[in-house]
Amino acid sequence: MHVDILGVGNAFSGPVSTSLIVDLNGKSILVDAGYGVYEVLKENDYLEEIDTIFISHTHEDHIASLGAILNDLRYIKKIKLPRIVAHEQVARMLESYLRVIGFPDIQVYTCFMPFVKAHHTIPCYGIVIRDNEKDEAIIYTGDTKCSKEIYDVWYKYRKRYDVTIYHDCQIMNIDPPNGLASPHATWKEIALAYPDEMLECIRGVHHGMGGDIVKPFRLAQPTI
Repeated sequence: MHVDILGVGNAFSGPVSTSLIVDLNGKSILVDAGYGVYEVLKENDYLEEIDTIFISHTHEDHIASLGAILNDLRYIKKIKLPRIVAHEQVARMLESYLRVIGFPDIQVYTCFMPFVKAHHTIPCYGIVIRDNEKDEAIIYTGDTKCSKEIYDVWYKYRKRYDVTIYHDCQIMNIDPPNGLASPHATWKEIALAYPDEMLECIRGVHHGMGGDIVKPFRLAQPTI
């Protein structure tokens, strides 16, 4: 299994939203498709390689490139569209969005790989992708606070697999107005929520600029 990181941005900083390309057994899985993702895929000749697109939730910084990707493949390259996958709670909203942007014929598949429930402002689910031949696994959390669900999934797979966790990580400790808690895990919360062994597996994403703070885990950066 090979992972390329297209971007680590969020809704307010970028230039490319958090997105991964996972090559697994000759198949390419695009994980989320937000701002700037279409341009990176096009520039690196990745568009025609995509077999599956996984969408964690329907906020714009996770789906903004979806229409451009589908339009390019259908009307310019004239090839079969990739399978689109989401948890069933996300799929209903995603199919409504696809109808609005001109793809009423696309069905969103809800059976794929294990999903991981996220804690966000709208239904959001991460995913586990496993390579049984190499005993490698990645956990992509989507937008979330720290949670027992993420810990439990890591604990379940840690003995057999070499696990990497791409975890939502807000660097700036900025809370929304009106006293509401941030819908994203901060780097401090991650450091306090999980054991040291798990922190070694975490690569923070969705952090935008990243910052220079010394953390007990690594921040992911774009690889292409």
